[in-house]
Amino acid sequence: MSDPATVPSFVLKSTPSRWARLRDSNIGYSFRRNPVAIVSMVVFLAITIAAFFAPWIAPYDPYDPAQIDIMNSEYPPIWIDGALPEFMLGTDDQGRDLLSTILYGTRLSIIIGICAVALQAFLGISIGLISGYVGGRTDSLLMRLADIQLTVF
Repeated sequence: MSDPATVPSFVLKSTPSRWARLRDSNIGYSFRRNPVAIVSMVVFLAITIAAFFAPWIAPYDPYDPAQIDIMNSEYPPIWIDGALPEFMLGTDDQGRDLLSTILYGTRLSIIIGICAVALQAFLGISIGLISGYVGGRTDSLLMRLADIQLTVF
C-alpha cells in the first residue's frame, strides 16, 4: 500500500490548518456573510490596537502631573468654536487631554476585563472539576451555591 498509485486519493490529501478549519466552519461562514459583524470586528481591533499603543499615539500622558495645566481646562473638541488644535477631543476640568485619557483608560479597561474573565474561568473550571470528581453532597452543595449566585447576581 505504500505505492502512491494504490493509495486512495482521500488519503493523500493533507490535513487543513486550524485557520482553514475555522474559515470553513459554520461560525466562519456566518461571520463572513454578516457585514455588521465584520465592521464591528474592525472597529474593535482598531480600538484595541490604539489602546495598546497609547504611549506612542497619545499626545499627552494623563498620569504625568507635570502635564496638567489648569489654564487649559474645559476646552471643547476641535469641531466647536473656541477649541485649541492641540486638544483634539478637548480637555476636562483639570486640563487633561481627553483623547489621551480615553486611550489610556481603554487600555486599562481591556486589561481588567481580560483578568476578570481569566479569574472567572479558573474558578468556574476548578469548582466544576471538584464538583464532578467528588460528587454526592459536595456536588449538590456547590451546585446550590452556583444557583444562588446566578439568582442574586
